[in-house]
Amino acid sequence: MSAPNVAIKVQDNGLGQLPSQNGNVLVVIGTSSAGTSYQPLETAAPSVNLIPSFGYGPGTQLAALINQQSGNPVIFVKAQTATNGVNSAVTAKVSGGSTSVMTITGNPNDSYYGLVTVLTGCTIGSAGGILAVSLDAGRTTYVSVNLGTATTYAVANTGLTLNFSGGTLVAGDSFTWVSTEPLWSDAGVASALASLYSLPFGESFLDIAIVGGGGQTTAGGPGVNAGDVTAFDGNATSLFNKRRYTRILTNARDALWGGTSTETEATWITSIEADHANDSSLRVGVTAGHYNCVSPIDQVQYRRPLIFFAAARDAQVAIQVDLGRVKDGALANMVIPSSPDGFIYHDENLNPGLDAARFISATTYVGRPGFYIVNPNLMAPPGSDFNWLQHGHVIDVASAIAYNFFVTYLSNSIRVNATTGYPLQQDINDLTLRCKAQLDNALTNAGAVSSTSVTIPSNQNVLSTSTLNVTIGIVPLGYLKQINVTILFVNPAIQQVQQPGVSP
Repeated sequence: MSAPNVAIKVQDNGLGQLPSQNGNVLVVIGTSSAGTSYQPLETAAPSVNLIPSFGYGPGTQLAALINQQSGNPVIFVKAQTATNGVNSAVTAKVSGGSTSVMTITGNPNDSYYGLVTVLTGCTIGSAGGILAVSLDAGRTTYVSVNLGTATTYAVANTGLTLNFSGGTLVAGDSFTWVSTEPLWSDAGVASALASLYSLPFGESFLDIAIVGGGGQTTAGGPGVNAGDVTAFDGNATSLFNKRRYTRILTNARDALWGGTSTETEATWITSIEADHANDSSLRVGVTAGHYNCVSPIDQVQYRRPLIFFAAARDAQVAIQVDLGRVKDGALANMVIPSSPDGFIYHDENLNPGLDAARFISATTYVGRPGFYIVNPNLMAPPGSDFNWLQHGHVIDVASAIAYNFFVTYLSNSIRVNATTGYPLQQDINDLTLRCKAQLDNALTNAGAVSSTSVTIPSNQNVLSTSTLNVTIGIVPLGYLKQINVTILFVNPAIQQVQQPGVSP
């Protein structure tokens, strides 16, 4: 006889769709400059324990952003670095005549668009030189440096050192480079996800945000490919089997930027659509598009994938809320320049396509400032019930409720009818009502779903099988994705109904 067990099976396609709670705790998986990999840390104060323990990088930056915007704790898991970050060559813009050559050494902790501007000129090795260092292409100044007599400067918390050869620096001249953050591997992410098995079951979380990439080392920055999505889907299934009911959000790469390899927006869209055309996952969503994000740690406006903004919104709203709900306002901490700056800020309103390709993308609405999520898509196949993240949320919560309810009945007895041998209807009714009450309390009464149902057929031969089959039905909320409004002039005079003998 097998060990007692409650098996949860989620069935898709119950909605027949055509092809075409506040306080959520999220898990963040990403690289960072310090700390031990695969040891989850739950924190509500990143500056107190997250940064001192794990340092700097896209992983800790995202965790801090989620905490800042939602006020909720975040569970951070460091993904081991599989490939160190890299730096491009330095490009000098020395119309003023600087003769010193600047180079970059060190492995970057994050992705940077570096710009060093000479504020006060000097001869290298002699005091007087003052530099402004920017990590976001000049949008903000990260630090102002009094170079003194030094020939090098270690930029705090970045892993980088600026090196200057003998010669002069002239005010107004500048140096630029691009740093690409460290990369994880699929195996490393799998280990990070597996570390969540050890969390106490009562320590629940909603979704998992995996930031960065495992195979992109170009100037476009890290991002996932189809193989990553397939691997993550398998990892999420393993979590499901471990009673961790959750969905995964991750990000596609940015457009290539700089030099002869620069991509147009159309080329970038075509490329990532081809990368993910064959993705099929009910549990993984991929964001597309990069935007400037104000860091809660150092106020730098880093160029970040949309997952930063989507995950922060995900942590703020109830499980049934569509991340694209306009009434919740534009995505916070996003800064879009008022004039072109050479970077792509994808807007589905202007260049549609990514939403149809099942990416989580961003759009603008005429008359409203800022960007909004279009649809919180999962990479589900056409016709799936799990095309949107919120559908996954409510099923995941229902699954946890069902498990917690029925696990208390394992190895419990149930009375059977003395004539038929089937479970006594009175006991079936009691189980049905108790389970439905818990589902309704958490879901229906909270406005997360329209209704629930629990069905336990009475004609089950539990005397022979020791098995009870249960079906739980969830009627989800409807979501308004198209509103058709008809507007016309109306002449009351010609619309009056004529009454016999009455003159108009």
